[in-house]
Amino acid sequence: MKNRRVVLLCLVSFSAMALPVRAGSAAAAQKEALQVLEAGIKAAGGLEALQSVKSIWRAGSGTAYNQGQSLRPDEPLTTRSLEVTSLVDFAGRGSFGETTSKPAAGPATRTRTVLSGESGFGYNLVMKVVTPQTPGAVAAARAALRRDPAALLLLARSRAETLRSLGEDTIGGQGHHVISFAD
Repeated sequence: MKNRRVVLLCLVSFSAMALPVRAGSAAAAQKEALQVLEAGIKAAGGLEALQSVKSIWRAGSGTAYNQGQSLRPDEPLTTRSLEVTSLVDFAGRGSFGETTSKPAAGPATRTRTVLSGESGFGYNLVMKVVTPQTPGAVAAARAALRRDPAALLLLARSRAETLRSLGEDTIGGQGHHVISFAD
């Protein structure tokens, strides 16, 4: 398990049983998955540290491909630079994000999204326009809170009886132990 990342697959139903399991018994697959999960929890600072997380702030930048198609057929896909800042408040069940996008040609866009409890909104900082989030967008944002690595590790641990090892796989050129659990 050294130098391997842990990849968790969160399944929305009890469809974990339908996935192919490595050779051996379900009990062996569950035991192996639990060992991988515990190694992941340890690598994230340990159980006590994960349980004490109340909020997480992140900032990053990168390059994204433009959605849809490029401006001219048969030419390379166009990109834009991105800067992203986010705050996830696990205790308050909310989040805040700000994204600045700078295309190669055209004006930059800057948007802010806020989730608070059962509602949320987007705010275009350039145009000064507020847009309420639809119930579907709020549900998606709340689901994203559960997909945060810290929350996901704790959720998988709470569903230990459904853990299964799916073996090893190479993702992005690196080896990973892949486990799943039902949610």
